[in-house]
Amino acid sequence: MTTPFSWFQFNPTTNDFTPSTLPDNTSDAASQPPPGSTVETVVANIYLYLTGVTSVLSMFGCVALVVIFAAFRELHTTGRRLLVCLSVADFLTAFGNLAGIVWYAWKGGMETYVARTLCQFHASLTIFSSISSFFWSTSVGIHLYVCICLRNAKMADKIFWPFVVVCWTPAAIIAIVSWSLDVLGHDPDAKGPSWCWIKPKVEVVSSLFWQYVTGKCWEMTCYFITAVIYALIKRRLHKKKVGRVTTEGAANDVRGAKRPNTSLIAETNRKLVFVPLIFVSLRIWGTIRFLIGAHFSSAYGVKFALAFIVPLQGIGDSAQGFANFLLFCCFTKRVRLLCLSTLPFKGRRVKPHSIAPGKLTPAEFPPPDTDPHHQSPSAANQTISANHRPDDSA
Repeated sequence: MTTPFSWFQFNPTTNDFTPSTLPDNTSDAASQPPPGSTVETVVANIYLYLTGVTSVLSMFGCVALVVIFAAFRELHTTGRRLLVCLSVADFLTAFGNLAGIVWYAWKGGMETYVARTLCQFHASLTIFSSISSFFWSTSVGIHLYVCICLRNAKMADKIFWPFVVVCWTPAAIIAIVSWSLDVLGHDPDAKGPSWCWIKPKVEVVSSLFWQYVTGKCWEMTCYFITAVIYALIKRRLHKKKVGRVTTEGAANDVRGAKRPNTSLIAETNRKLVFVPLIFVSLRIWGTIRFLIGAHFSSAYGVKFALAFIVPLQGIGDSAQGFANFLLFCCFTKRVRLLCLSTLPFKGRRVKPHSIAPGKLTPAEFPPPDTDPHHQSPSAANQTISANHRPDDSA
């Protein structure tokens, strides 16, 4: 069976992709590449490979984010809870795209019923997870706006559960309705590799309507909301010259646990600003490709533009989970220290008490000054601990 990966191979001598050499007993008809130019085939192969690699990396990153959040109570902030929910949606998106690659590459060897079921399953899964991911990315922006611009930490904590309902329920309803109305399928006339989404001919309304309803309408709306919120946040930060912003106003849970370190919350919030930017910068390429195919397919230079857009879409559609993992785990010092404190290696160990809630590491102590009322580091720690009592509602 011929797969989409078997027609061209890289020739190091000419530094280009050339047709693969087939056995001598292969017929001339079978040895010919499929219809389409060499550039289109190479772009298709690159798209498939990039999507597969980024899907696996994103699934790993999402699992790591959830595990680290569950393992360390110090990270249980509202912003991190939003990030975990976003990671779950990104994991499902990456898994759905990986299932789409499996279906696209080996659909010819599957039974008709199996291929059709797998097609509709991964289409509905990616519809649900993508819409949820759009909503959760926007929710992060709204959360930051309430914390930074409105300075209402209690409201930011209280709107988490409404976010849960709004972000998961509409996406589930849209995915179930689209599958039950039998509008999910594959477009055999699509240029380049494509997974299952909306069939080109549907009995209910039109295929373009369902393409907007099952993803693109929500995606472009989230782009607009994210851009407005980000502009307002940057304007507020620039106007007030805020160096540190704290989002947690009330105690973290009903059990009365100690509040996480204020510096950790501030660092998390500074990084949360990048979540909407990552979302837009990674997903915009799929939107551009959709708009070109739906409204500008006959425009001049479309084939040349798609040669660059398609590989970028292969990276962006599945990479948000891995990008968030790098930002909030690998590039966050406090999280790295928490993870290193659990490793059973010999030599210099990271002391857990140096990163416990309500404590400052030596590097975070304020510099001494000439003020006669200046407190020592130990007194500063006691003051911080007193200010972070479980029953403190300030």
